[in-house]
Amino acid sequence: MDARNRAILDFTVAFCAKHEYGPTIREIAEGVMEICEESKTPSSSIIANRVDKLIASGFIRRIPIRDRNLRATEKGFRFVAKIKQE
Repeated sequence: MDARNRAILDFTVAFCAKHEYGPTIREIAEGVMEICEESKTPSSSIIANRVDKLIASGFIRRIPIRDRNLRATEKGFRFVAKIKQE
């Protein structure tokens, strides 16, 4: 997993752990900008594309018919926990 996808997953896991709802694509983009120490916020379409890939890999899931419908899966939580231990 590349650094940007790892940052998206890390942000989503932290957000879901802190709140009882998932982050928006815009919130993820802003979080990635901070994590990667970038000067410019990544576009929503780029973040959405990467989120779709993380969904396909099983790290994030989308809850149908719900606002703020992105959630980190158990696989996502375990992956982030493993990286933080290293």
